[in-house]
Amino acid sequence: ADLSLKLRGMVASGESIDDCYDNALRVLATRRGHRWSHTRDTAWALEALADLVHIAPVFGKAQGITIRVNGKVMHSGQFKPTDTKAHRVQLTRADIVGDERTIVIQSDGDDPVYYSITAKGTQRLDQVKPTGRLLTMLRSYTTLEGKPITEPIAQGQVIAVRLVIESAVAQSYVLVEDFKPAGFEFADQQWRGPLRRHLVHTDFRDDRVSGFIRNLNAGQHELVYYLRAESPGLSHVLPGRIYPMYDERRVGETGADRLAITPVHQP
Repeated sequence: ADLSLKLRGMVASGESIDDCYDNALRVLATRRGHRWSHTRDTAWALEALADLVHIAPVFGKAQGITIRVNGKVMHSGQFKPTDTKAHRVQLTRADIVGDERTIVIQSDGDDPVYYSITAKGTQRLDQVKPTGRLLTMLRSYTTLEGKPITEPIAQGQVIAVRLVIESAVAQSYVLVEDFKPAGFEFADQQWRGPLRRHLVHTDFRDDRVSGFIRNLNAGQHELVYYLRAESPGLSHVLPGRIYPMYDERRVGETGADRLAITPVHQP
């Protein structure tokens, strides 16, 4: 924290760029992995480094940038390091149709190129499939005896929600979050399954359930909780997700589901 505050003061007082760089390297050397030891220290370090970026000189030569989509050149031009404006290339849905949908950005220079890709549009959440690479979570609905549910659920029936989690590497500070389908209530506020003993905090809310895992070992794990069918109807269930709280890029999602509840007819 002291080094970060010192760097902000050096930049604000106009000290030499070389001295600022030396102190910035000291700030970076205090990192632990991709972050600093405390959320506050991380925020202060990023603010100080951001101040330095604004006064850093720009080096490098002009270089050509080519953007190809599925092998077809969609844009080609020269970019200079001193350019201050963002260069935007807009592609339509027709430009990226196909099975692979590969976008290649190629530079003919040695200097780094910074880019971002933004997708605009709508997605049908009821057709979302499971996603994730280093961290995945699959969700299934079964009877209390473990049999898959293939028919509408009777009003008043209690079912099990099974979350199978797989981590390619050991991870820390992992959050598990699953959404409660409409028409259901939690049968009780209890997690079950082998991974339950590793949960250090749980939260059962009106619309979701969550659990916090301080250390998640590599391999496959399972969590289970119970739901009770209350109101007849069809529910579209949002994807559940799991991710390290300090690296949401590793998020894994279950995909969407649909559950139907049939009423119980009174004689």
